[in-house]
Amino acid sequence: RVTWPVVTEVRYPDPAPAKTAVPEQPRPLFRVTRTEAAVTIDGELTAQEWAGLDPAKGILIAQGLEQEPVKPVSRAWISHDGANLLVAVDNEVDPARPLNLGDQWGRDDSVELAFRDSERKPGSPILILRGYPSGGFASSDEAGAPPDLVKRAAEGVQYGAKIVSPGRWTAEWKIPLTSLGLDPSESFRVAFSLTARKTAGPDWVLWRGTKAATWQADQGGILEFVP
Repeated sequence: RVTWPVVTEVRYPDPAPAKTAVPEQPRPLFRVTRTEAAVTIDGELTAQEWAGLDPAKGILIAQGLEQEPVKPVSRAWISHDGANLLVAVDNEVDPARPLNLGDQWGRDDSVELAFRDSERKPGSPILILRGYPSGGFASSDEAGAPPDLVKRAAEGVQYGAKIVSPGRWTAEWKIPLTSLGLDPSESFRVAFSLTARKTAGPDWVLWRGTKAATWQADQGGILEFVP
């Protein structure tokens, strides 16, 4: 027979193990220099086009959102031809899990380029271009850029992609600098975030983890343009 007051033991779940804090990583800087190589935007990366495909001359994309190291990695090579920004991205993926082919950000495998001319123009909009292994690409307004600038960012852009094998797909971009509101005759620095969306995991692989939305270019790296 139960007598008043009833005493019960409250059991709380064991606390989750604390995550090891990842030290804040400095913002990386990549110098974008002029190339004389002829680049065909077909998604097929060749050594002649992209600095010998030398990892030391490119960008390692190997951080999660919280700047923790992740695998499989991606790599990028970036240059310019005097008028256009040239970008190549080589994505390693889990060969045991097929790519999600489509043109929807978040749902499908993809690559995101986010730019912000914040050093010269504080408060300038973030411009976002996203490309997919299907061969489609889009300019996104997710960061709140005005519609006319979102439309302009896609003008004259060439994009190509290729599924090389079950464990690898590649992408190439040719982006008029004027479409991004940048003057190709000047030296400048632009905030830049580069992200590979990998549906087989890890979900988001970045040049520098933004600890926020992947397109937060001010939390990413810096491109230094050298005419």
